[in-house]
Amino acid sequence: MSESVWTQPHSTEDVGDFVAAIRRLEGRTQTELAADAGVPRRFVNELENGHATIYATRLVAVLRELGIRVRLE
Repeated sequence: MSESVWTQPHSTEDVGDFVAAIRRLEGRTQTELAADAGVPRRFVNELENGHATIYATRLVAVLRELGIRVRLE
């Protein structure tokens, strides 16, 4: 991803919306992202829909694959 995008998530829905937006900007399907990140497509779907019960390692894999950097303060 060439442009800098930043958001301040306040909920799992915010994280999901952000991931979905970046995925769409890159022209990727949930299936493609899941395969490239090494996670099930169902996980990508649940992540994008803001499900609160997500696995941290899978979340990191998806964010890394999309080039998303998260800053914790």
